Amino acid sequence: MKKIDWNWSNLGRLAIALLIIGIIIFLLWKFPIFTEVLGVVIISFIISYSIRPFHKFFMERGLNRKLSALIVILSIILFVVIIFSILVPWIYNESSNFAEVIGEMKSYYERITGDIKYVTDSPFVKEVLYNSYERFKDALMVIVSNFLSKIVSIAENLLLLFIIPTLVYFFLSDGDSISKGIMKYMPFSNKYAIRRALNHMDKVMERYIITQFELCGIIGILTFIALKVSGIKYALILSLVNAVFNIIPYFGPVIGAIPIILIALLTSTKKAVIVIFWLFVIQQLEGDIICPKILGETVDSHPVTILLLLIIGGSIGGILGMIIVIPVWVMIKIVVGEIDYYLF
Repeated sequence: MKKIDWNWSNLGRLAIALLIIGIIIFLLWKFPIFTEVLGVVIISFIISYSIRPFHKFFMERGLNRKLSALIVILSIILFVVIIFSILVPWIYNESSNFAEVIGEMKSYYERITGDIKYVTDSPFVKEVLYNSYERFKDALMVIVSNFLSKIVSIAENLLLLFIIPTLVYFFLSDGDSISKGIMKYMPFSNKYAIRRALNHMDKVMERYIITQFELCGIIGILTFIALKVSGIKYALILSLVNAVFNIIPYFGPVIGAIPIILIALLTSTKKAVIVIFWLFVIQQLEGDIICPKILGETVDSHPVTILLLLIIGGSIGGILGMIIVIPVWVMIKIVVGEIDYYLF
């Protein structure tokens, strides 16, 4: 076991580093513009780290770092453009037919009340069902309105859409140079420990990211097949939504299943029951077979710990916070493990 040399020089460097961190925290607290800038940098770094496996794929085939980074970013931009070219017309058509969807909801409400006439003879039950329908309709209108507003706000901020891909490109193409530049300011006697921790973190996170892509792909395909077999509309979109939300442990499958079940209910109660059954089967396959096989011991944390982390991440950053809190926790565990190795 190699001990870290805590001499006065290293303690001085540590004090300077803590002072710089304190200044950064003060600036973020006092001046919101710094928070926005830091947010853009962090988002760019997360994106670049997430697509590093693709970057390495091209580098392993003889392309240099800059060309590999350019190919990956252009491919992702092309993919996003294709997705939006499909989604935007679909959203427009569905928004124009929104009155029809509301009508289907009303028909569903009437069908449900017809199926349970012997219960709905009670005025209280009728009022509860009708109020539930009205609340659901209002909530759906708010969700659609907020979603369209988000798209408009993103489209308005074209500068941000340009800055993020540029930063991602530099993180990918000059990542080694940035890392070496940072290492120059590290205490010489501790460089081995820092480099070892970073290499360990890099390998674990790369494997985690790859497995998440694999997991999303498998869940998306299984969901698409289940919805197609069940005859549910918008199978492709709903499958993509469910696949993405499955990145979030425990809560993700529930969030991803909600729009699927709602669309199925608008078709028929029987189809909704069938869809719920298939989603349950997929969830069991994911929890008992797919996740243990793919993820292995990457996360290696107690379920209670994961739940607490998800609650904290959700309270801080919403859905995005719930997605990134687990990889952040994995990195913290690695750092703590390395500190424990070198100090004790």
